Amino acid sequence: MRPAGKLPRAIAFGFLTLVSAAAAHAQWKDDLDSYLTGSTIIGQGNWVGWQQTGTDDSIVTAEKAFTAPHSLKMGALSQVDLIPEFEGVTSGVWFLDVMTYVPAASTVGVSDIGFLARHTGFQDAIDTQWFGPFQLNMDNNTVSGNAAMPIIRDRWIPVNIVFDIDARAYEIFYDGESARSGEFNADHDSALVALDVWTSPGSAPLYYDDFRVTPAVPPPPLVITQVSRDEEANTLTLTWRSKPGKSYTVWYSLDLASWPGDLEDGLGHDPDGDGLTSVTLKLDGTPLDGLLEWFVRIEER
Repeated sequence: MRPAGKLPRAIAFGFLTLVSAAAAHAQWKDDLDSYLTGSTIIGQGNWVGWQQTGTDDSIVTAEKAFTAPHSLKMGALSQVDLIPEFEGVTSGVWFLDVMTYVPAASTVGVSDIGFLARHTGFQDAIDTQWFGPFQLNMDNNTVSGNAAMPIIRDRWIPVNIVFDIDARAYEIFYDGESARSGEFNADHDSALVALDVWTSPGSAPLYYDDFRVTPAVPPPPLVITQVSRDEEANTLTLTWRSKPGKSYTVWYSLDLASWPGDLEDGLGHDPDGDGLTSVTLKLDGTPLDGLLEWFVRIEER
């Protein structure tokens, strides 16, 4: 579950418009499946050690996997400290998604996914800027310090982290529920260049899979998808993309310069679940009755 910010009122004009929605392309993703079973992860893909020289490694495993055959196994006698690096996350809203699995028997240790605004040696950085983190604390069975949120065990759980780079803020969601929110450190860059995937020394095993960093995709635009006029019945039928919780007003104009009134207001989202709302308006007695040319628009509130 991802929070949505407030959007300005949307308007769709009454002519047929065809649009296509662009898919969200990952800035970085790794499902671990291209690596050999049992191989160590540092030096593969985008994965490096802490500040480029760290050697606290872990292995690619087939013991558990959200998408077969592999996941990243964390937990060892010594600490694990892994850094996947990526570029381009410097403005706008971004999502970090990762799947987590904690066995019921794993009751010792702590695992973090920290966030790096800089990482030494990457993009010519001379220092590291660390903030966050998302945390699975197996010692006290909590998520990111939230005493009211216990770790869910023996199944794959999604972690979704929303970064608003421009607002310098983030929010962590665990299994669809908000675990905590925070801000970038005041002296940090407005960027996300890497993650710090870590476990404390002596941690019991847990698993991560399907890392993905993607930009937020705006919601589909308000578009009238169909307009039809029944001259015999003197009606106008409109169909448009709608959203739950929103209301819609149909406005009319004779010249596109002014919009003197509405034909219908308080229209809601269609409950059929197809994302479309349709309404048939009778034009008898309206200012459009008997006219050959006029315009309508839909306003979302």
